[in-house]
Amino acid sequence: MKKIFMLIFCIGLVISCTHTRDIQKEITDELQPAALRRSFNTQITDLSKESKCTDRTINIVNAETDKTEFNMLQRRGTYMVTRHYFSGLITDYLKEGYRQSRITSTPDSKRILNITVKNVEGWYSHMCGAIIHVDVSIPEKNIKIPFSSRQTAIDVHWAGAYAIHDVSWQIINDPTIQDYILCK
Repeated sequence: MKKIFMLIFCIGLVISCTHTRDIQKEITDELQPAALRRSFNTQITDLSKESKCTDRTINIVNAETDKTEFNMLQRRGTYMVTRHYFSGLITDYLKEGYRQSRITSTPDSKRILNITVKNVEGWYSHMCGAIIHVDVSIPEKNIKIPFSSRQTAIDVHWAGAYAIHDVSWQIINDPTIQDYILCK
């Protein structure tokens, strides 16, 4: 009986370690702004009240050009991702966050934020986790600001969604970026 149990356990371990998942789709499915705001106790500020701009708009651009797939996990499983896809997720999440903060995202805006992802990593151990490193550049001011988030959860796709939420709100709440988009 022990041998059968051990055999089943080993087969399960081999299958789980070589299993390929569509981690990008799983992370996308977990990016639910209302639920994540509650989980993180994220406070939304009406930025339009502080704005000195005639128009309260911003152009958030996915400036990541690297579309090469890579495995975000270093040891176990195969979770293929691209920096371009993650940058797109962050860009879309930022647009929603700014909308909630009463700043409209439009491609016509003169105020531009370029979003690029420098690195995405995931891990499995007793907990799963994800680390995302993002650069936000303001071409008009020739400024590049790095952001990062490290989040843990019971699965990598949740940790990835949590990291995207966290890094997005770091960007929205950053004083340098706020001064730029609010014309201060």
